[in-house]
Amino acid sequence: MVSLSQAIDAAVASKPDGLVVSIPDPDALSPSIQRAVDAGIPVIAINSGLDASKKLKTLMFVGQEQLVVSRKVGQEFKKMG
Repeated sequence: MVSLSQAIDAAVASKPDGLVVSIPDPDALSPSIQRAVDAGIPVIAINSGLDASKKLKTLMFVGQEQLVVSRKVGQEFKKMG
């Protein structure tokens, strides 16, 4: 997470037109992502981090919420015995 946080910080410093990030560890990555949002950089979160994405006010989230999917898979496994 340290390397990913540093990569986000480096990207923010370069003033990109936008960022696409995954947020597998919100505690570790939120400060860097928040700096991007605060700098006015559009941030799209992908794959993981739906709740963090909402809290950070990213432009959008693209992916699936893991808890919802995990529950569905568990239900299907239970049906299968």
